[in-house]
Amino acid sequence: MTLDDDSTFIPRYLKNVELSIANCKSQGDLNVLLAKKAGYLARHSLADEAKTIIRNLRDRNRNYDPRLTGWTMFSEGLINHFENLDNQGSKAKFARSLMMGQVAQDKDLTSASAAWLANSEYALGELKSSIEHLNASIRHSLPTDGDTRGRALLLLGDMLYWCGKPELARHWYRESRKHAVHDGDIAMQNIILFNTANYAVWNLTLQDCKAPLTSNDWRLVSLEVASARNLNSALRIYNLPSLIPTMEAELKVVQRNWKESEVIFENILRQLGQEGLQRAISKMFAQRAWCRANMGDPKGTKSDIADALLQISDCADVDDLYVLHSRVSEALALIGDSNSSSEHRGLANECGQLFYAQQEQTYISLSGTLELLAAEAKNPA
Repeated sequence: MTLDDDSTFIPRYLKNVELSIANCKSQGDLNVLLAKKAGYLARHSLADEAKTIIRNLRDRNRNYDPRLTGWTMFSEGLINHFENLDNQGSKAKFARSLMMGQVAQDKDLTSASAAWLANSEYALGELKSSIEHLNASIRHSLPTDGDTRGRALLLLGDMLYWCGKPELARHWYRESRKHAVHDGDIAMQNIILFNTANYAVWNLTLQDCKAPLTSNDWRLVSLEVASARNLNSALRIYNLPSLIPTMEAELKVVQRNWKESEVIFENILRQLGQEGLQRAISKMFAQRAWCRANMGDPKGTKSDIADALLQISDCADVDDLYVLHSRVSEALALIGDSNSSSEHRGLANECGQLFYAQQEQTYISLSGTLELLAAEAKNPA
């Protein structure tokens, strides 16, 4: 599938890029526009088309023009991110495109690279450097720079949700979406909708590990998850196909739809590793163990707990470890292993305390970012 097929729409964002390409008189500017097009195609799960453009640009760039080199690396970072969530690879590309943007004195490249570098670092748990690069992306961009600000504000929303500030997070999600709507960037709108729903489910899961939730707690989130699936399907974006089913499975766990959750987990557990989502596997085994324990399947429960613990070293995030140990503890209690259940409850409590301390410290660290945006709003000039 390509975006200019008669069978699908052409996003306004891409139309504007194509128009700029058609009217461009400068070969240097044309090459940069082609690199930007490659990055946008990557966001639409058209990695092969994007890679073809990048190969052609590299063939043309025999003299290693810093501006073209930087934009090429930037789009390669986007390809790494959207094709297989290769955060380490993306981080390396964005760090180099940031450096080339500074060498070329290209503020757009510098600010966009800083925003995406911050995103990669956040995904890797490198919170301090992520916030530093987030702030740099805001300082080096204008409020009207849609690409940079859209990504930067989306990341800010993600961070605030992670800090336990969902209402404040949703404010910045809305601000991010304004940029995407203004620019006609439907791929970015799709990402925003997914992140909003995904963090809402993540938050429900944390709450559910403390006490069972009711339909009033998850009714709105259920609609957001459905909307995320519907838009992604309408756009025919097929990057990392297990992401939305994983989100749906975890929501169904919260809703106590044990059988439906188990079926989805069965389908996605084998995919996660293939898609570079190894870090999520142990938590998902623990979630399924909890489902199977509630379905009266002690053999399946024990098997999933064993698999969860076998791969626990890949579970690097303390919030995921909190969920993992909480679900394992609850599952063991249901199948009658009270001693092991108590052990995992103690581990869950330790992870929970560490996580809440990290939340508080990260929110304090984000105060400078929020002050920067507040000052800008008071004095947009």
